[in-house]
Amino acid sequence: RMGGQLEPYADIARGFRLNKPAAWNDFDGEAGGYERRWVDIVARDETVTVSTSPVKPTTQSVELLGDPKIIGAKFASARNAKLEAARARSTDGLLFYDFTFGPAADTNAHELRTLVVAKSKLWSISCEAPAEAWESRAPIFANVSGSFFPRL
Repeated sequence: RMGGQLEPYADIARGFRLNKPAAWNDFDGEAGGYERRWVDIVARDETVTVSTSPVKPTTQSVELLGDPKIIGAKFASARNAKLEAARARSTDGLLFYDFTFGPAADTNAHELRTLVVAKSKLWSISCEAPAEAWESRAPIFANVSGSFFPRL
């Protein structure tokens, strides 16, 4: 366990690993929705979600989607959120895009979202919390997102 807040998790069937929030409710996949979701047992609007969608076998990298700032701006617009940061990073030969979204005028949610292409899937890791909890959750969510890897 990492300070009692996170613990290693590996989903052997789906083939990914990450550091997950300890003691949060754990939900197995929902058809067409997500692969795995964790929800805080007290603050139910604090979540970590891993989801996938198929991509063409020729799509080998998230880079083919475009520039991270442009992709982040499209996500922000679709969510009525504010793009606070967008960056690309490489880990063990895979390119990841990380985005931080802040609340817009009519929303209260912050989100850290990571995208990566692997195994003919676009993997998406979403970590969300309301504005009042974001400052304390952001470092934990950065660890969750940064620890995600779509291989065991």
